[in-house]
Amino acid sequence: MTTFTLKILRDTVLQQKLLPLEELADREKQPVPAGTEFLIHSYLPVVDHLRFTLEHQAIAGCSIWYVNADDIQLLKDGNIVQTLEHPTQRGHGTSELCRRPPIIWEASPNFSSRNGTPIRRIILHCTATNSLTTVLNWFRHPESQVSTHYVVARDGKIYQMVRDSEKAWHAYGENADSIGIEHVADVQEHLSPPQERSTIALIRWLMAEYRIPAYAITGHRFSPSHPGDITCPHHLFGDETEEALRRWITRNLT
Repeated sequence: MTTFTLKILRDTVLQQKLLPLEELADREKQPVPAGTEFLIHSYLPVVDHLRFTLEHQAIAGCSIWYVNADDIQLLKDGNIVQTLEHPTQRGHGTSELCRRPPIIWEASPNFSSRNGTPIRRIILHCTATNSLTTVLNWFRHPESQVSTHYVVARDGKIYQMVRDSEKAWHAYGENADSIGIEHVADVQEHLSPPQERSTIALIRWLMAEYRIPAYAITGHRFSPSHPGDITCPHHLFGDETEEALRRWITRNLT
C-alpha cells in the first residue's frame, strides 16, 4: 500500500483557507515547526500551495489544510517526490483507450478560453432541482452567466454543454483547469442508480482521457475557493462531508 508523508522543511503555518494569514481566524491557522512529519491520505497542488488531507489524526479538529509548497517535502513510500505536478497531466487529451459513454450535445453559450491551461481536475455538482428541463434551459440562457461541461440526468442520460477544451463557468475561481459535472437532484437526494452508473463511466473516461488522478476529483464546496461558503454537492454521495465523497470516489474510481 502506497504511503505519503509530508515533511515540514522550515517553520511554517498551515492554513484552512487560501487567504492572507492576517485575514484568518486563529483556529484557521496552525504554526508547525521544521522537522514535523504528517502521514497524509491525499494531496492536490493549488497555485503555490499544497492542499492535503491527513490520514489519521486531525489538527485542531480539521483534517484538510494548505501549506506553502516551498516549505515542505513530499515523500512517497519514503522516496522524495521530485515534482508536485502529476507527471502525466499534459495537454487537453491523450491517446488512452477507454470507452466514452453515450453523450447528448446541448450547447451552452456561456464559456470562455482555457488559454492553454491543461485539464487537471474534476469538480462535482448537484443542481438542487430534479427538473432536467430547468437545468438545461438555465445553462443555455446567455443571461445566466453559468454553465457546466456535463449534466447527468436522473435516468442516466449524459448531456454535454461545453466542450472539454473550453472553460465552463461552474465554480468561480476554479474553472481554468477543471471539468464541471452537474448531477440533476434535489438537495436531499442521493445519486439514482442509473445516474451513478453513468457518472462513474463518464468520470472514468475523463480520468483516462486527461490523466486525472482520483485525488484531483472533488465537490464544489470542497474546492479551494469555496471552503464553507456553499453546500453543493449536498447529499449526492451520502452526507455533506468530504469524507463521504472520498469514500465514494475510493469505492468507485480507484
